[in-house]
Amino acid sequence: MVVLLGCYECHGYEGQGGGGPRLAPDPLPLEVFVAITRKPPNVMPSYSPNVRSDEQLERIYDYVESIPPPPDLSSIPLLAEE
Repeated sequence: MVVLLGCYECHGYEGQGGGGPRLAPDPLPLEVFVAITRKPPNVMPSYSPNVRSDEQLERIYDYVESIPPPPDLSSIPLLAEE
């Protein structure tokens, strides 16, 4: 199970962003994701290996990477109506 406590509050349940930047779809490379998580350049708290292990970060990254892009707006019938 991926524990997203500390993530979803700003990045949303599907990495859509809101209080923090959008993470999905098309996340940054894993190495950058880990580096920013360990030493963020902004107001995001840092997550040391004692708080989030490398394995946990990889599992979170795998989850974020698995989120598909949203459907094309033209494929949503209600939005295609004029």
